[in-house]
Amino acid sequence: MGRPLLHSRRTPAGITPPPGAQARLIAWWGPTDWLEAEVRPALASSRGRALCRAAHVDPDTAYTVARAHAGFADRRTGRGCRPTNARIVEAAGCSLKTVQRARKVLIELGLMVVVTEGRSAMTLAERLEAHKRQSAVRAVAAEFALCSLGRRRPRLVENRPPAAPPVDRDDPPVGLVVRTQAKEISGLLQSTDATRKAAPRPAHTGKSRDRSPEVPDLRARRLAQATQRRVSWLARVHPRRIERLLLRFACAEWSDEDVCLTIRDRLTALGKGVPVDLERPWAYLAWLLRDVDPADRPSVLENALTAARREHYRLSRHGAPCRHGVPGGDVVSPLTGVLPCPMCRAASQDRAPDWI
Repeated sequence: MGRPLLHSRRTPAGITPPPGAQARLIAWWGPTDWLEAEVRPALASSRGRALCRAAHVDPDTAYTVARAHAGFADRRTGRGCRPTNARIVEAAGCSLKTVQRARKVLIELGLMVVVTEGRSAMTLAERLEAHKRQSAVRAVAAEFALCSLGRRRPRLVENRPPAAPPVDRDDPPVGLVVRTQAKEISGLLQSTDATRKAAPRPAHTGKSRDRSPEVPDLRARRLAQATQRRVSWLARVHPRRIERLLLRFACAEWSDEDVCLTIRDRLTALGKGVPVDLERPWAYLAWLLRDVDPADRPSVLENALTAARREHYRLSRHGAPCRHGVPGGDVVSPLTGVLPCPMCRAASQDRAPDWI
C-alpha cells in the first residue's frame, strides 16, 4: 500500500485567489463523496468518455488524478487545493503530461476550477510578502477548487474537522453525521417530526441568469489571420495565441500592413533579426509589440510622408518659382529637409539671426 497523502509542510507565500473567485462554486461534502458520487459517474457518462477519448487519457487514470488532488484539498469545502506538479505525479503514479490531460478533462466536466494560475516566477510584491513570511517558495503553484456539480444531500459522509472554515458566499455543509468509516446514507438527515424550513431565495440582482458565452473579438481574429499570412514565422501558430496580443491594435483599427511595418521597424531599431530556431513565436511577437502605442499607426505616418513627397514633387514641377526662378525652390523638401534652390539655401544659411 502506498503512503497516505499529506499536505505540504512548506510555509506558504501568502498568495490567495482574488475576492469572489470562488463565490459561485458549490462546496463538496467530502473527498469520498466527491470521488464516488461526482467524479466516477461523470467519467462514466457519455460526455466524460468522449472527453477522455479526445484527451487520450483513460477514465481510470483521470479518476486516479482526481483522487490525488482530493488529498490536498480542504476536507470540508474542497477549496485550497494547491499541490505542485511533482507531488501530483508522485501521488498519481503517472507522467506530468498524463496529469495535465486528466486535469483538463476534470476541468471540462466542471469538477475542478482553476482559481489561481500557476507561474514559474513571482512578482516583486509577492516576493516581499514571501520574505516577510520567511517562505522559501519562489514559484506560484496553481490553486484548484474541487466542487460539486449541483446542490444535493450527501451520499457518503466521513469524519470531518470540528471547525467550519468560511466559504465565499456559500454556507458550509450542515447536518453532519460523524462515522468512523465512510458509509452510505439512507433516509433523511433530520427526523421526520422536525420542522422543515425552506432555504431563502436569493435576492434579485437585476441581471439575467441566461448569460451568453464570451464571444471573441472578430476584429482581432481577422487581424491575427491576416498577419499570419504575411509573416512567415507566425504561420504555424494557432490564431488564438495571438488574438489577445493584437486585440488592442485591432480596436485601434490597425491592418495587417501596420503590424508588419511595426515588426520591421522594431527589428531595425533593435538591430536584430528573427531567430532561426524560434520555439515560441507568439512570445517573440509579444516582446516586439510590448512598448508599441496603438495610437501610432505606421500606415498613417507612411501615408502622410507619401502625401508630402507628392506635394513637393508637384511644387517642384508646377509650383510658383522662388525669387531665383526655380519652381518650388523655397519649399523645404520632406526627403532631405533642405531647400531645393541652392541660392535660396545659401541665402538662408548666410542670413543673420533676428536677435543681433
